[in-house]
Amino acid sequence: MIPPMTRPDPQTLASKLCLACAMCCDGSIYKVAIAKDDETDRAASHGFRLTIASDGRQAFELPCHYLEGTACARYQEWRPSTCGKFRCSTQIQALEGTISEDQALARIASALAVRAQILPMLEPGQTMCDARVRFDVLAKQHTTLSREDAAFTVRMFAFERMLDAHFREEGQARLPSGTDRPSS
Repeated sequence: MIPPMTRPDPQTLASKLCLACAMCCDGSIYKVAIAKDDETDRAASHGFRLTIASDGRQAFELPCHYLEGTACARYQEWRPSTCGKFRCSTQIQALEGTISEDQALARIASALAVRAQILPMLEPGQTMCDARVRFDVLAKQHTTLSREDAAFTVRMFAFERMLDAHFREEGQARLPSGTDRPSS
């Protein structure tokens, strides 16, 4: 029998998971963060790069230029509310006690390890948002890929699957689930 999990202090656990990860801020999980309408002027005045999300809402581009390593340089100052309120799926599950802190940290470590394999495949100055664009272009090609492009595509596919399964919000998956196959 598996003993029940204890509930750690959510603030401590939430901070620990964020500082181990930061993929929401570096553009790995999403390419933009939604900004509240009443925060856009202030966000712009603080240097956040505003844009329009695909659903027409105001957003700011990622990666966030205030990210220093895995920490926010504006943590103690004003920042858009989404920055403090966002919780990835892994963090939510850990805070609810459906997975342990160790399981959450292992998921983060696995995702970061795959990302670490992708980063050297990017041109200097490119971000994970750029990697996602390149992946989308390559995935739509109907030609033979170079060895480098094939390796990049496989790693990005694995990374996107991990993000869909363990980090993105429900309904925000980028890849088809694999269960949406046509019947024969």
